[in-house]
Amino acid sequence: MNAPLSRRTTILANYTLAKTRDNDSSDGPYAPVTAVYPLNLLAERGPSSFDQRQTFNVNAIFNLPVGFKLNPFFLTHSGLPYTPIVGFDTQNDANDWNDRAVVNNVMQARNSSRQPAFANVDLRVVKDFTLKGEGHHLDLFMDIFNIAGAGNLRFGSDAVSLYGNASSPVYSAGTPFFALGVTRPGGPRELQFTARLVGFYRQETRFTISVPQPGASGGRFP
Repeated sequence: MNAPLSRRTTILANYTLAKTRDNDSSDGPYAPVTAVYPLNLLAERGPSSFDQRQTFNVNAIFNLPVGFKLNPFFLTHSGLPYTPIVGFDTQNDANDWNDRAVVNNVMQARNSSRQPAFANVDLRVVKDFTLKGEGHHLDLFMDIFNIAGAGNLRFGSDAVSLYGNASSPVYSAGTPFFALGVTRPGGPRELQFTARLVGFYRQETRFTISVPQPGASGGRFP
């Protein structure tokens, strides 16, 4: 949706509904093997590790007097799935990544749990200064990332979590371990200042085209 509210204000919004399923979401040869029995991947079929069911974002452009602009940006999406694992090799197969947590006497399936929903708000403030010369101007930017200071606890691309607590990292503790996200979207609150100087150099080029007259070369054009 693109909604120009006025000559100075525009709001853009986007909503996506999706569903992704597979039996292995690894994207490289060095990803950990999380299948309980790697020779039977059909049993691993379930939500993909990037199965992001709902995504909504909205941003706006506010052109304010005296050269100021405001650009807020809001993004939220439903939680990604993860696989709860015990964290040590109970199957004696030399793999600590495929030992699933057991909850209520049931071994948890691949990507059977969901991480918390994600939400993030950024804000950009722009001040434009017109300089001497055609098209010359100076832009000053102030970006505030994660202005609300949302924690956005989540796992990495492997989509697995030890299931326990700090003193007892075993399935019986019943609490997943989360890690604070430190990447750009939803990371810690940050403040960034940027300057951009724009200038144009006009160069004029002239071409002269000579057209032969009839009779100059036998009365015919080349």
